[in-house]
Amino acid sequence: MTPTQIEIFKTNVSSEIAALNLITKLVSQHENVRFNFDLDDCDRILRAEGTELKLKDIQEQLTLAGFNCELILD
Repeated sequence: MTPTQIEIFKTNVSSEIAALNLITKLVSQHENVRFNFDLDDCDRILRAEGTELKLKDIQEQLTLAGFNCELILD
């Protein structure tokens, strides 16, 4: 069984509507991955949790939507 990965991204997403739209797009293209935003955090965190995370694809989707997205490394 593949272990669950959790990755955290720093973004510049500031509105709840934008966050919900992005989550809808991300979920439609990334099966078995859960996404959520913490817009109250100073880094406007996007959290991705799943067994097959495609980090470059996630970053690319946010960039194409006009947002910054930077992986926060441990």
